[in-house]
Amino acid sequence: MDAVGDEQHGERAARPQIANFLIQACDGLTLRIFDTTPGRTARSVLVEAYADELTTNGFKHFPKHLPRNNNPAYLQDMSVWAGDSQGVQHVHMRLPGMAGSIAQLRFEYTQDGTGICLDVGGGPVCGVSVDNLVLRSVHATAAPVPKAGN
Repeated sequence: MDAVGDEQHGERAARPQIANFLIQACDGLTLRIFDTTPGRTARSVLVEAYADELTTNGFKHFPKHLPRNNNPAYLQDMSVWAGDSQGVQHVHMRLPGMAGSIAQLRFEYTQDGTGICLDVGGGPVCGVSVDNLVLRSVHATAAPVPKAGN
């Protein structure tokens, strides 16, 4: 952990760094899957808990992480999409074991009480947009075995 200045809030904080890339965010969006399949216990699970593939514009996993916080209404210590995305970002996930399930996608947004993007020079509009969502059930099959003599 390196201590670095917080450009958004004018304070010093301990932030994890990966290859000189700040990954801490104060506000962000994550995704849960709520499984309502009859015969199963209803449950809401973060996709990062069981996605065996998750990329954001080629970056493995979510690009940012929320800090711990004493506010019970804040989604603390979670990986999220956050910050200025510099345009459209392609997200890819592979969620094994979902075939035949009845589920809801639950996008969850949180922000701390310090300020919003307009307070730190962002904008002209703050917010999150999710568009062009594609769900696909893919069945893995073995290649056909060639017949003898071919």
